[in-house]
Amino acid sequence: MVPHPWHMSAAAAVRRRLGLRLHTWLPFLMVHSSLCAGTVDIGPRPVVEVFGRQLLVDGKPFHLKGVNWNPVRRGGRNPRDLDFRGFVEVDAEIMSLAGINAVRTYDAIMDVDVLDVLW
Repeated sequence: MVPHPWHMSAAAAVRRRLGLRLHTWLPFLMVHSSLCAGTVDIGPRPVVEVFGRQLLVDGKPFHLKGVNWNPVRRGGRNPRDLDFRGFVEVDAEIMSLAGINAVRTYDAIMDVDVLDVLW
């Protein structure tokens, strides 16, 4: 049984409480939650609304600034040369400096260490 996606590990709950807003897809949350030894209820779900062309989270405007991330070395081919672990440290720093808060990948990231860096 997959835990409810709003139940997550203690570390993820702390990151969420601190306001780190790097969003990933719901399937990742479900897989990541199922990999955690224990889960913590982080409280009520935020209220997400669309008003005209604006996304509101708990009544406040939320601006998504995202990238498509496909870490393949120059001249490489996807998926053969896909290297999340090799690129995540540098790329996460660049994304952070650019204010990125949403990351879309072309292939699922199953490496929990890579996911932790992206959080």
